[in-house]
Amino acid sequence: MEERTIDKFDLKIIETKSVDPYYNLALEWQLLKNLECGEVILYLWQNEKTVVIGKNQNAYAQCNVELLKKNGGLVARRPSGGGAVYHDLGNLNFSFLARGELYDTGRQLGIIADTVCSLGIDARITGRNDVETDGKKFSGNAFYRIGDRRCHHGTVMVDTDKEAVARYLNVSAQKLKSKGIDSVKSRVCCLGDLKPGVDVKQVKDAIAVQFANHYNAEPQLVDETRTNGGEIAKRAELYGSWDWLFGNRISFTNEFETRFDWGEVNLVLDVRHGVIQSAQLYTDALDADFGRDICAALISKRYGADSITQAISEIEAHDEDMKRMNRDIADYISGAMG
Repeated sequence: MEERTIDKFDLKIIETKSVDPYYNLALEWQLLKNLECGEVILYLWQNEKTVVIGKNQNAYAQCNVELLKKNGGLVARRPSGGGAVYHDLGNLNFSFLARGELYDTGRQLGIIADTVCSLGIDARITGRNDVETDGKKFSGNAFYRIGDRRCHHGTVMVDTDKEAVARYLNVSAQKLKSKGIDSVKSRVCCLGDLKPGVDVKQVKDAIAVQFANHYNAEPQLVDETRTNGGEIAKRAELYGSWDWLFGNRISFTNEFETRFDWGEVNLVLDVRHGVIQSAQLYTDALDADFGRDICAALISKRYGADSITQAISEIEAHDEDMKRMNRDIADYISGAMG
């Protein structure tokens, strides 16, 4: 591809040792916000056991949130669009930060494709924002901007735990209907599947070489502490907050349906801004009033296994049978969500 010639630019590479997704996304934002004229930054980072969703996605529709949390993982919402991805230490994240003509998606995707080719693996750019090998995707990409400052970030799956990808990104068989944006399920592969022994450090080194080659300049290694630590901490706190992760404007309904020895239950929850707005319980249980207290207890509660089960467990049941039925439902929801 023919690349545009820019007279003056300043290439920089910044690598963080942090594996905290909220800090890493906050650092990216701060680097972009303070990007100077003529700068082109390659930012390299990794997250440990994290599902990262797009800005306009419903976390619960894309990820088994409760299971991920139970296993010590995190959910993160990035400021760019696109679908959900799983990050672990077998995955490398990259960000290209630039302004004006220095920002060139074709050049940037070419750097990733050429990086992989330099490791002896055939790679090509497909569609608008994917890089594939042998028909399988190993790199997904997304984009956002702050004014005239633009960010292109993405993943390189080197040795990612693909069982974890299936475990956390496959939502359980609840009848969840979301108005958010769904991920497009793609066939994925890791570079290590195609070339055993390749590791993240090799990919880091290779991407730095291709970054220099594509701009025909030597990049400067810069410490992440050049940025305002206080501002990063504030934004990291925002990115880790319940409001940012779950309290967005995406509305959805979730339907829990099962059978107990005492009857069938179908609990339907309407959720907005991450809070239960209404609840309806359908059942063939013999007690005509069963379910009324459950529905009342769930109104205005945050949507989540802990919040829902706690609300049900605090209901004052009028007899032992009712206590058991409430406990059965709470235990089922806890298991279904986790």
